[in-house]
Amino acid sequence: MNLCLLLMFLNSLKLQLTPTQFSALDSVAALSDAQLLNPHRLTRQNLKTHHSHRTDYAVIRKQLLENELALEKLQQSLILDALPSSISVNSDADNLALYLSEQDKKTPFSVPLATKSMIKIKL
Repeated sequence: MNLCLLLMFLNSLKLQLTPTQFSALDSVAALSDAQLLNPHRLTRQNLKTHHSHRTDYAVIRKQLLENELALEKLQQSLILDALPSSISVNSDADNLALYLSEQDKKTPFSVPLATKSMIKIKL
């Protein structure tokens, strides 16, 4: 999520990353997700699944959420540290296209981008 927000912010400034620049940022985000955020979220999920009946559950959950927010802020900082100092100005900046393209590569079953906008989810 942090990376998507940064990409949208860069779009608003009309700044376009190159695929190589995006890849570097994506790697930082993925590494911090794998090493920090995902294990922490798994801990929180396990606590909820196996220990939500405990009287101190709410206090522990609150602490875990506060820690997760701190880890999210750390990830933001790591991504910003990896932001290149030189980014091209482009009035048609579309950094999210880089992100979506990368997500399509990572997904075992991908729906073409043109089709994604046509899919409606009924709740």
